[in-house]
Amino acid sequence: MFQRSFIKWVGGKYRSLSQLLRLFPAEFNTYYEPFLGSGVVYFNLAPSEGVLNDAENNLVTTFRSVKHDVEGVCNQLELLDNTEEAYYDTRYDFNNTAQIMSGKRAAQFIYMNKCGYNGLYRVNSRGFVNVAFGKRSGEPHKDFEAIRTCSKLLQAASVMNTDYQEIIKLARCGDFVYLDPPYHKESDVSFTGYNAKEFSESDHRQLAEECKALSSRGVLFALSNSNTPFVNDLYKNFYKYSVYTAKTVSRLTSGRGPSTDVLITNYDAEKR
Repeated sequence: MFQRSFIKWVGGKYRSLSQLLRLFPAEFNTYYEPFLGSGVVYFNLAPSEGVLNDAENNLVTTFRSVKHDVEGVCNQLELLDNTEEAYYDTRYDFNNTAQIMSGKRAAQFIYMNKCGYNGLYRVNSRGFVNVAFGKRSGEPHKDFEAIRTCSKLLQAASVMNTDYQEIIKLARCGDFVYLDPPYHKESDVSFTGYNAKEFSESDHRQLAEECKALSSRGVLFALSNSNTPFVNDLYKNFYKYSVYTAKTVSRLTSGRGPSTDVLITNYDAEKR
């Protein structure tokens, strides 16, 4: 059974872990994950040394708090109830209070993630979380076992908050980089927005160039993306593997369901 992350994230890889892990290299030095998201790949790969990164500051702050102050985070989560009134009060406080101690802010982030609609994280142009109350039963934000387990696993990693390009510059020959960027849109109902800045086709082209540079340095990489003609053309000189998964977030119900992603590598995963 795989280890779940302490948060949910759009595009999370829990359902496809068995496929991904068997396609990863058997041996490598330092592990890099420049687009962290839920961190579920890291939690199950459990490398001896990792460098994790995400451009979303609130996400990174939460991971750092879980790593360094897990009991403080759990204690703050105990104080929060899964009710509509409590949810909107917490969301208001998170959005409008400049100075909130790190353990409390991390707890608020986890709480909104678990008790908000569909596990969605989304901010508006002002950087304010605007996800509605999820009306979930029970206390989904109080999964203390998962939080504490993830905290232990995070002790082997540095958690960074910068542009992904700055992180992959650190990778050296023999290291392994797993890239899970916001996907290229398959349709108008595809959800790829986590924050106010969209990952454009120009960004995808730049990422492909960065992957070529990794290969030239002898760095192993694997990249997940949507299986579109645009993506396949960008990586036409690399290995490609189908990964079967399910979409769980879309603006339309018809946009959810079974899907096939592509995993792109610069090594032959069948001979790993």
